[in-house]
Formats: sequence, structure tokens, C-alpha cells
Amino acid sequence: MPWIVPSQKQASGDSFNGYLDREFRFGSNRTIEHSIDSQAAHRQRTRRLMIGDIPVGGGAPISIQSMTLTSPVDVAGSIDEIQRLAEAGVDIVRTAVPNEAAAERLPELVQNSSVPLVADIHFNYQLAITAAEAGVAKLRLNPGNIGDAKRVRAVVD
Repeated sequence: MPWIVPSQKQASGDSFNGYLDREFRFGSNRTIEHSIDSQAAHRQRTRRLMIGDIPVGGGAPISIQSMTLTSPVDVAGSIDEIQRLAEAGVDIVRTAVPNEAAAERLPELVQNSSVPLVADIHFNYQLAITAAEAGVAKLRLNPGNIGDAKRVRAVVD
């Protein structure tokens, strides 16, 4: 299993307030212990945004994001992976959208996902438009690799 999953230790309903002890499993037998002290960490004031039904920023609880390893072209594999991530406690899932074939499968992924999906777009602004039309909860793109301002404006509009 190449992706990181919280072990059963986390499934008991730990909170991100105060100390969080979390054990992550890498594959079948490697683990690490991880602690977060959210009270000691400096958090800047930000505006709250919603990614689907998950609040981010503005003092919202810390959310867990992960990214799929499967291609969106493999709809069944992607849906299975998204479901496993959600069961492991992931709040938001990001998927790469490298080409038109991947973008065309997004509506089915959105429809079958129990968590908000983020489309990760590079270089082709038209893929961002297709992803938005598919109903993803968020677009992740770097305006610097999308091209000129007209292309970025086309995505924003």
C-alpha cells in the first residue's frame, strides 16, 4: 500500500485541539509517531473558505488532505482509493488532471465521492474549466504555469 493511512489508533476520534498523537502506517510494517500541538503553533488570521462542506482557514479545525495515486481515467480504481482515504480520516482529496481523458472522468468521481475533490491542474487552462464544470469542490492551479493573464481570467470567469 503506497499511500499513508492513519492506523486504528487514530480512528478512536482523536481531536486536533491540544496534543494529537497519531501513528501512520507506511505499507504493511513501517510506522511513525507524529504529534501536533495546535495550541503552541502560531496560526495567522485568515479568511475562512469552504471546500465542499469542509471549512478551511479562519480558525477552522485543521483538515487532512491527501492526493490520489490512481489516474482519474481509472474511475473504479480512483473511487476505491478515494473511499479508502475517506475511511482513513481524510477530509479533502486531490487528484491530478493531466489531460482531457482525465478531465472527462471527473463528473463520475465527483458523483461517487464522499469527500470534496480538488482538481490539480498544470499547464492547460482548458482542463481547469472542464474540471470546474464537472463540479469539483476546488481547483488547484499555478497561474505561472497556466500561461498569460487571459487564460487565468478565463478560468476565474
